[in-house]
Amino acid sequence: MWSTAQCERKKLQDPLNLVWMCNSRRHAVLHTPIVLLENVVHQPPWLIQDSYPGRPMFRAEVGPDTAGFQCIGRLRALSCLPDEQQCEVRRDPIALYNCISNLLQVRDLTRTSLALRDVSCLEFLAEADMLHRKRFEQPLPEHLIAEAINSGLDSIDFSFVLLPREECSLQDYADKYHVMTGGFDPYKDPDLIVFLGDNASTHLSWTARSNKLPTARTNTGILWAPFWRRWVSSRTLLGMLGVPQTSET
Repeated sequence: MWSTAQCERKKLQDPLNLVWMCNSRRHAVLHTPIVLLENVVHQPPWLIQDSYPGRPMFRAEVGPDTAGFQCIGRLRALSCLPDEQQCEVRRDPIALYNCISNLLQVRDLTRTSLALRDVSCLEFLAEADMLHRKRFEQPLPEHLIAEAINSGLDSIDFSFVLLPREECSLQDYADKYHVMTGGFDPYKDPDLIVFLGDNASTHLSWTARSNKLPTARTNTGILWAPFWRRWVSSRTLLGMLGVPQTSET
């Protein structure tokens, strides 16, 4: 509820606060040694301190980028509240978190251009065939499959799978990008990804400003990479979001 634009007074009157109050009371009764809370950054710290009296609070604003996933934007407030009657605080937990975070930030596991460049050809073609059958009730043309296998995915412009509305949205993104960058060609930016499920004339969901991926959704909209002339495959997206890429997944 704290992620909404309502004023603080209305949020405090939200019925969901009953859940918060019951949960904090439960930890007080059980004398939970350490309470770890994660919430949006708009939740006021004083509310946490009032709900857990007598506990010191260690708080930090964290996100996926603190663990090496630079293209994910999900800023959150992490609060650690130890019960000093049940445990001993020997080190500042936020300082320890920052030490680990500094090591993880050295690696950028999710640079979009690298993820899109290293996509598996056969996996992408399998997904492309499913999408083509769903949209046009026909399998992916065999000559395109052969060309992709022989010359690589970069040799194919997959924009033929786009619906008319998506083509219009892509053009709107290109126009907005051109204006924002002072004339730079969006089709020359290997890190640019746009969400074609939105109307770009009124709402921009892209990586252009923040270098963060648009929110992954369950609707039929696709994330499109203009430079690569194809969409972000499901497996690539999961990898960019931090899901481990193993033989089991």
